[in-house]
Amino acid sequence: MAESEQRELARLCGQTGLSQSELIRRLIVGANLPSPQDRAGWSDIKDILKVNADMARLGNLFKLALDEEQGAPRTRMLGSIASQIDEARGELKGLVTTMREVLQPMRTRPNDRQKGR
Repeated sequence: MAESEQRELARLCGQTGLSQSELIRRLIVGANLPSPQDRAGWSDIKDILKVNADMARLGNLFKLALDEEQGAPRTRMLGSIASQIDEARGELKGLVTTMREVLQPMRTRPNDRQKGR
């Protein structure tokens, strides 16, 4: 492989985030290469899932605090916060689902195309 070709391969690998072998495989089979926006989107999903996991841990700590004997006002306040955490987690999951659908739309199966679906 010529030096210029090696540089181009290294540039494409850096741009797509793929290994050399995966990049070449995708080029040979005619598969799409991920765009920088796709890479950023998947990175964003990973970050959102980390936040979601942190919120789950926080919610569990609040639930442990609720299980301890306390006064009614404090219990209501902690219960409200735990509910807000659960609601925010649900919203994050919905956001991740939407982002995944945009980044990787469902592909139709060959049988579906034959049946006219």
